[in-house]
Amino acid sequence: QEAGDLLLKILLLMMLIVSPSSLSVRCRLPMKVGPCRAAFPRFFYNVTSRNCSGFEECEATSAP
Repeated sequence: QEAGDLLLKILLLMMLIVSPSSLSVRCRLPMKVGPCRAAFPRFFYNVTSRNCSGFEECEATSAP
């Protein structure tokens, strides 16, 4: 029974983290390009398509 309760709590926590409401908050942000230190999904509100869009762009780095 305790294992089932723990599994249920974990699933509920995951649903809160990945909920559409958290995505909509991120989609209200402007597109901000940063350094590519890790592969994190980024989102912004695209005024042209009037939708939330994802992107994977990085700042240009100059080679020494």
